[in-house]
Amino acid sequence: MRFDNLAHWTAVALLMLGCSDAADPSPARVPAAKAEEVELFAAAAPLEVRLEVEDSDWRQIRSEGRTLDQVYSRCRAPFEYTLVPAQATLDGEHLGKIAIRKKGFLGSLSMLKPSLKLELAEHDAEQTFRGAKEITLNNSRTDGSYARQCLAYHVFKAAGFPASRCGFAHVFENDQDLGIYVNVEPIKKRMLRRFFESDEGNLYEGNSSADFRIPSLDFFEKKTNESDPDKSDLDAVRVALEESDDEAMLAAIEPLLDVERYLRFWALESLIGHGDGYAGNMNNFYVYHDPKSDKLVFIPWGTDGTFSAFSPTMTTGERPPVTLATALLPRRLYAYEPTRERYHQALRDLLDEVWHEDELIAEIDRLQEQLGERAAPEPLEALREFVRNRRESVEKELGDTASHWTFAERAAPVCNKALTSQLRAAFSTTWGTLMEPQLDRELTIETSLDGEPQKLSNAKSAAGMNQSASGRMLPSLRLSAPLSDGDELVINFQMPMYPAEAPSEMQLHGLETVGVVQVGKDKTFTTLGFVGGGKLSFDQVSMRDGEPVTGHIEAEFTQRYPRRP
Repeated sequence: MRFDNLAHWTAVALLMLGCSDAADPSPARVPAAKAEEVELFAAAAPLEVRLEVEDSDWRQIRSEGRTLDQVYSRCRAPFEYTLVPAQATLDGEHLGKIAIRKKGFLGSLSMLKPSLKLELAEHDAEQTFRGAKEITLNNSRTDGSYARQCLAYHVFKAAGFPASRCGFAHVFENDQDLGIYVNVEPIKKRMLRRFFESDEGNLYEGNSSADFRIPSLDFFEKKTNESDPDKSDLDAVRVALEESDDEAMLAAIEPLLDVERYLRFWALESLIGHGDGYAGNMNNFYVYHDPKSDKLVFIPWGTDGTFSAFSPTMTTGERPPVTLATALLPRRLYAYEPTRERYHQALRDLLDEVWHEDELIAEIDRLQEQLGERAAPEPLEALREFVRNRRESVEKELGDTASHWTFAERAAPVCNKALTSQLRAAFSTTWGTLMEPQLDRELTIETSLDGEPQKLSNAKSAAGMNQSASGRMLPSLRLSAPLSDGDELVINFQMPMYPAEAPSEMQLHGLETVGVVQVGKDKTFTTLGFVGGGKLSFDQVSMRDGEPVTGHIEAEFTQRYPRRP
């Protein structure tokens, strides 16, 4: 059990140059890409970014982030990252004063290597670099290949969707080498103008359970026309999806959303394994209300977990080998046989038109060459293997089109302070036991489930290296105990590094080091929430098989979903 994350040659040529204008939904709007704009993302080597930041400001950037309680219990307070002044030199060109801040909702947050926004025009409205006033640098914390984001946007553009330009950057902070980042074009009006006749429509970012239902509509964040609180364009989709009759639902959706186009977008999310996108996890996507068509258009985002069979959707049930349908819109369309058939046809079309393995692998090779000596061969080869093998998985599903999505509908998170409790445990295990957890007679796990106190004994503990969703092998600690109803509670801690000596402590700040709490049995487990806001203490540490690993945990368990809806 594992726990965790060109249709045309012209289009191919433009995409290989890094020009995302090749596959525009409004071809009349495509202006010629300026060479300097393309170069920002498609240079032969990563953009060199050197930042000079005051030590106190850098400490603030590193430490900022939403708490697990804010994210997962939905007890949100207004949150904005702090802009701090900096000096920047980009590819040897020294700019004037700029501003920088941290970026990321949760999964990419890091104290060691924060993702960054560079606001080049914050102190000088005319200051740009290769045509850009803003640079977005993603740390790629969940993708050791660094290539998944760029490859995903490459495929979306080839399929005819608006998608960001993408390249790499090598970042230094006060001469500290932070390593490679992914340089992604932000989704703002500048990008919208390349794909749509008007940039005046409502642009929404959807993350962490944003969906077309109450209360999940609240999780769409308006990115244009922010002073106008009206979200009636989203609410109209919610009302349409509340139609109990499938045919009536489809008729109500058609004027609001180009259904055929959405089916293709959804099929592409499934094809590339975007399990942390809208269809799979109601996360990492944008929606734009195009004023010309008066319809909503989906735009991909946050694609660092793509090209993977892993999905963070962990509710009880089964699904076809490829299809993702956690969100309400794809769930309703998949349940209705006529639109399920159209979705399957979209998958077939994408296999024919876009999924050309040799061309995709050639693009991976190009990205590896662009990364140069910083490229990681093993994760890149895993990416190639996914490309080589994906057609077989898709064709297997298409050969059994009667299969249904049987996962239970996921409850929308609500603000419930009662679902946040203390977690306490003392563990004693040995390294190398993850495959065979040991009975830990001294271990008692104290916490609460659905607000009810639990004191669990007869528990097991284990420690060793475990593969993360990104493919990296990371040190892990696992605690488990039986519940009174026959289910098993499992808490899996994953760490970016392991203590070099003991005694030592690791802060469970919800960024690199975090615990995932699951419950279930017979290899079918549901994720309940996460452990953070405390510390993991080691009295003995070792990375040699059979040697002791002992310590204790004192932290907060934030239960994202009720165990018993």
